[in-house]
Amino acid sequence: TTTGTLPNGQLVPLARTPITLWRDIGHGRRAVRIAMNHGRMNGFARLAGAVQHGHSISLSQYYPADIRGYWSYAQNFTLADHFFSTVAGPSYPNHLVLIAGTSHNVVGNPGPNWRQSWGCNAVNPGRVRAYNQHTHHIHVVTACFHTPTLGDVLQQQGISWIYFAPLSFARLIWSSFASTPEPGTDAWKQHFASYAAFISAVRTGTLPAVSWLVAPARYNDHPPHSICTSQNWLDRQLNAVMQSSLWNSTAMIVTWDEFGGFYDHVTPPSFHNIGFGPRVPTIVISPYSRAQIVDHTVYDFASILRFVENQFHLPRLSAYDAQATSIGRALDLQQKPLPPLVLPLQQCG
Repeated sequence: TTTGTLPNGQLVPLARTPITLWRDIGHGRRAVRIAMNHGRMNGFARLAGAVQHGHSISLSQYYPADIRGYWSYAQNFTLADHFFSTVAGPSYPNHLVLIAGTSHNVVGNPGPNWRQSWGCNAVNPGRVRAYNQHTHHIHVVTACFHTPTLGDVLQQQGISWIYFAPLSFARLIWSSFASTPEPGTDAWKQHFASYAAFISAVRTGTLPAVSWLVAPARYNDHPPHSICTSQNWLDRQLNAVMQSSLWNSTAMIVTWDEFGGFYDHVTPPSFHNIGFGPRVPTIVISPYSRAQIVDHTVYDFASILRFVENQFHLPRLSAYDAQATSIGRALDLQQKPLPPLVLPLQQCG
């Protein structure tokens, strides 16, 4: 779309998003509910940070020239344009889905200060808001959960895996394994590495069968950081795979954990009290991606788990991922393999 809807129903042209923003846009549970406005998708202008320095930010979009890397991947591989965030809320619950097939009904980020130590192995595990399916009220639970993760299942089946992420698991909402007790044990330490170790693992041929790669704050497109430097970081990771022998047998799924406060006109399918949230960009990059295809299948983060489960014949983690549609539908394993797309890095101002 090139236009957005204001709360009064007026259509306005979407502005051009600056490469670097001045501040964040509201995107917590309350902000999502305001933005979606019961499916009308017209409340984005009411979010905190919607207007910054006189510029409309929530109702804006990047142009192809601003996101040349992302645009090139979407053009040459498969863009899943109906991929929704599982939880209508911030980062943390959606990262839980991506490792466990459930958010445990969590709808917020751990507190009182998510920058401080929290998680199962912290002195103070921290607390987080969750939706009670019985009372239909929000209550507070401990940010530590004892349910199986995909890591558990992979380990039980003898399939190699590594979670590449900021090493300080108990400090960042993007390192969701902090909410499980196992990372503190010696048996699990081999499965965790710094995000900075990913390229080395590719080049030395030690990349496992399944990897998560979580970018640090300065490279994950989160305001106020530059989207240009974030793209360059991602391009380096993907270029490393594409320039290696691993390319021929790899599928890379590039996605974001929530909508960040930016406008979208597509009303999410509603199937429970905490989701879906607005769409998130998702690109499936592989020699077997259906080239230059926009896949309209409805996916969410459990779709990625279902793909891994199907690929390695694993049992389902939960009833939720058991009914999810695998994002493997974006692949055609019978086609002639696509060549790699090695991109030059951009000059960032």
